[in-house]
Amino acid sequence: MKREIQLMAILNVTPDSLFGSRVGDFGMCIRKMLDEGADIVDVGGESTGPGSSDVSPEEEWARIEPALKILQNLKKERDFQISVDTYKADVFERALQYGVDILNDVTALCGDPKMVKLVAENDAKVCLMYAVQRLSAKGNEIRTNTEEIQYDDVIKTIGDALEERMNFCTQNGIDRSKIILDPGMGAFVSGDHKYSWEILDRLQELKERFPDLPLLIGASRKGFTGPGLPPEERLPGSLKAAELAVRNGADILRVHDIAPTKALL
Repeated sequence: MKREIQLMAILNVTPDSLFGSRVGDFGMCIRKMLDEGADIVDVGGESTGPGSSDVSPEEEWARIEPALKILQNLKKERDFQISVDTYKADVFERALQYGVDILNDVTALCGDPKMVKLVAENDAKVCLMYAVQRLSAKGNEIRTNTEEIQYDDVIKTIGDALEERMNFCTQNGIDRSKIILDPGMGAFVSGDHKYSWEILDRLQELKERFPDLPLLIGASRKGFTGPGLPPEERLPGSLKAAELAVRNGADILRVHDIAPTKALL
């Protein structure tokens, strides 16, 4: 049976994101994403990349609310899901009033102790992402860096970490069927690019470990897809990463480039 691959469009309403930041042109941008085939629109108001800055909950909310208003209105006429990329419970709680379906939390619910109860009580879907920062001496560090972390077995390390967070969720009232897993990519894993490609090559091992849970891959325009190239020149590598991800079991692709990725599929 041919499985359906969903495309999650990245809508960064930030001034300092890796690629494709949008400030002010939400309506036209969102409609274009949906016209090109996006199944999910993921709105983010804070970059977590190397060198990015902390954002207060008030500033993050001020950035994403205008986009959420447009998305809520578009849901009346189009079939898609809204995702919010945040680790702050105060931001997600406000976002829920706009019909948000998915929490995309780069901390896997480590960043805010109030988040797990909020997700459970609202029966929301949650994407749990692996990030090496959670395993470091810094604890719940949010910002990524380019340190070349080394692994004995990157897939086992990621699988164990995701299983721990998944168990945390189910023990705190989140239904297992609501969980999406993201093994992380790029600097969330290591500044050593080989590990991101190894994850894509071995993704089927995670699929076999968690056969009932969707796997999300967010490789788009990240540094490992075009070493030495600026983000605007990394589309070929991004498409290669998407191809590997789908061949090896990914269910959701989080991408900047909807039309080329749709054509690839």
